[in-house]
Amino acid sequence: MATATWITISVDDLDDCVVAAQMTAIRNAALGDSQDDPFAAVMPAIIARVRAEIQGNPINRVGAVANTVPPSLKNQTCWLIVAALQPRIPSLRLTDDQKDLIKDARDYLKRVGKPNGIPIEQPDDVAANDMQKSGTSEMAETPTLVTNDPKQQGIYL
Repeated sequence: MATATWITISVDDLDDCVVAAQMTAIRNAALGDSQDDPFAAVMPAIIARVRAEIQGNPINRVGAVANTVPPSLKNQTCWLIVAALQPRIPSLRLTDDQKDLIKDARDYLKRVGKPNGIPIEQPDDVAANDMQKSGTSEMAETPTLVTNDPKQQGIYL
């Protein structure tokens, strides 16, 4: 399976999905005095969801750099971010085509996360906390007794 340097989604990447005027409205309209651009909070949440879905497939790994996704999932990730940002402005409706693209992004991501799912490029810098082991099973060296009931003769993990 190929490896690649994973990417961070920027605000500019969203312009590839929706027109600039729509994105400006979604990001800037109706902000309170103390509110920042919602992209800063939404992007990491959506990327965490994408990375969790990726890990649903036991052969997949995630990159060591937080908030990164494989280049092949850039478009899908952008559409999920747009979907999360859009409800801020109820009067600004997504088109039917945009809704279809968001649904397609969700469906595609689910297929990536399934065992034997759609292959993606693996990160060239695997996260240290990515505990998945392809084809191996980690077992404790010494079994742990979980009951002392003589009728059950001990249940071990």
